[in-house]
Amino acid sequence: MAALTSIHLTPKGSFMTPSLRAIVLPFFSVVIAALVPVALAAFLTIPFNLGGHPGEAPAADVSAGQHMT
Repeated sequence: MAALTSIHLTPKGSFMTPSLRAIVLPFFSVVIAALVPVALAAFLTIPFNLGGHPGEAPAADVSAGQHMT
């Protein structure tokens, strides 16, 4: 029972010690900061360059359907 009482809980109720928090939070903030621009570039520029989302049926272009001479 002494081992259970020696664990100090943070105010939020987690088991993360201050030294672990000092390592984990900067690590995850760098990972998130690196992934956000990649995700934005992938989900914004690829559909723009393809002219629509992958998997969508291409829109019919009615203006180029006939040649009027």
